[in-house]
Amino acid sequence: MYGKATCHPWGKKLVVNQILKSKAPREVVFIDQLAVSMPGIISQISRFLTHTSYHYATMFLDHFSDCPYIVMQKTLMGEETISARANYEGHVCRHGVIMKHYHTDNGIFAGSAFHEDVRAQRQTMSYCGVGAITKMGALKN
Repeated sequence: MYGKATCHPWGKKLVVNQILKSKAPREVVFIDQLAVSMPGIISQISRFLTHTSYHYATMFLDHFSDCPYIVMQKTLMGEETISARANYEGHVCRHGVIMKHYHTDNGIFAGSAFHEDVRAQRQTMSYCGVGAITKMGALKN
């Protein structure tokens, strides 16, 4: 009897949340952060040597066109992440595109500073599990 037993769900089927469909570029953008295995050198303006380097990156991936945009960062603090988002929005603004929605994991993006900055720009956000954005990009290719 034990070998023949199977688990059957009862009641309603679970509805899987779908990612917002994008019909135009930059309508839905995935954001994720990663640690860089080989730190990048920061460019120097003066003649003095610097020992600081980039250790992290924030990646923006457009859901419609799969166009990536990467911003290198020294830390994963909220202020630097907000600055990376402003850098990305400046880039897309030069192409005449207005951002509408971000899809992120629950890392630094769930923090109050980042969330309030997105809300101030009249944009929306949705969240997914950690590592889900990376898996979606791999499955799409």
